[in-house]
This record gives sequence, C-alpha cells and structure tokens, in this order.
Amino acid sequence: MSTSTVHVREVAGRTIQHIKPHLLIVDDDRELCEVLKRYLEAEDFRVSFAHTGDAGTKAGMEGSFELIVLDVMLPDKKGFTVLKDIRQRARTPVLMLTARGEEFDRILGLELGADDYMAKPFNPRELAARITAILRRSGWQSDNKNGLRPPKLKFGDLELDLGARVVSKSGESLNLTSAEFELLHMFFEFPGQVLTRDKLVERVLDRKFSPFDRSIDFHITNLRRKLGQQPDGGDRIRSIRGIGYLYAWPGNSKSV
Repeated sequence: MSTSTVHVREVAGRTIQHIKPHLLIVDDDRELCEVLKRYLEAEDFRVSFAHTGDAGTKAGMEGSFELIVLDVMLPDKKGFTVLKDIRQRARTPVLMLTARGEEFDRILGLELGADDYMAKPFNPRELAARITAILRRSGWQSDNKNGLRPPKLKFGDLELDLGARVVSKSGESLNLTSAEFELLHMFFEFPGQVLTRDKLVERVLDRKFSPFDRSIDFHITNLRRKLGQQPDGGDRIRSIRGIGYLYAWPGNSKSV
C-alpha cells in the first residue's frame, strides 16, 4: 500500500482527491535535506529522510515510496550498494545524486537500475522537475479517463503491457527502469524509423537535449543488454551514426 498523502476537498459539488507522492531522500547532508524538505513540500511532495546507507536500504526495501533520491557518497556504504540491495526487492524509481564530472558514477548507477541522475550541486527546482518527469514516465497516478484498460503491444518475442507497465520476452518478465520502458514504448510507436537523440531525450527524459548529456545513450545500452538479440540473432536497436537510434522491426506488429 502506498504511503502517499491523500487530501480530499469539495469543488463545485464534487469530491476531488489530491494525492501527494511520498519521496525518500537518502543523504547524510542534513542541511541540504532541510532545504529540500522545505522546497519539495511546497511543491506538494511528502518527504522522508534516511542519513545512512543502512537506514536507506531498510526504508527503501520495507517502505512504500513513489521515488527514492539516493546520494552516491554515504558515510557507511556506497549509494550503489544501497541501490543494488533495493533493486533485489523493489522497483521503486531511483534518482541518483553524483559528484559533478564523475561520469563513471553516472554510468554505474544507470547500469544498476537507477532511473536518472543529477550532479551536485543542483538547483532544487531542477530536482523537482526531474522527480516529476520520473513519476510521469513510471505511470504514477496515470490519467485513464475513458476507464478502458491500456492495450498490450506484441512485437515478435516481446510484449509490452501499457497498463501494468511490464515488458516480457518470450513470456519471461524483464526488469526495466521507467526510462527503459518509455524508450521501448517509443520504438514501438515509431516502427522502423530513426529516432534522433534530441527527440528521445525530450520525450523519454522530459528535458531539453544537451550534446554533453549522454544519459540517453546509457539507457539505450542497458535496454539493449536486457532485451538481448532478435530470435534470428540480429541486433534489436541499431545506432545511426550522428543521428540517433532505430529499432530493427521483426515482422509484423499487432495490438492485443
């Protein structure tokens, strides 16, 4: 059960529920945590904290949060270890906080299952925007006004369930991050078409493209690894030099 805070109010004779997503911030910088608490609560988030790796692991595995903000440098253990432990039990979206210029940390975090990263120092407004983007693509409180269940899309040996936000390969579930799920969904929407990096960044990561930001390439690399090759041994996702990526389409596609 989610620990989101629910506020109920009457608007024009109708009962409106406003749900605040519950965030866990794992960082030993208590002064920074207080700053983030004030800012994020003003932005309609509910915020809890853990100041050590052990406390963050316990909270992340036992609690119910919509998103975890996890610092790489913690006093008792690396944030990567915390992320790895959490991923064994939970699929909660994770945003990693890294030192500026530490590209290895960003690559490793994404490989271990982080959904995105930010370099310190950062503007709290940008952090809130990143959190909102991750929640959107993770399907939190998705708006399905017509009440119909979103379809399942089947392409070759892959099936993408838009309702449950689960991808399976030959009947076996794949553990994709929210960014990887959105990437695959976008490839399915544009079969056999070259998708530019800037289009992928703006749609999947919900931010403006920067030539110095290689996060979309890291997400593509991880998605390739998890999907494996086509049944015929060919590559699923091809790099188009200087432009972007193309999903090599296996036969005909259909919705079920």
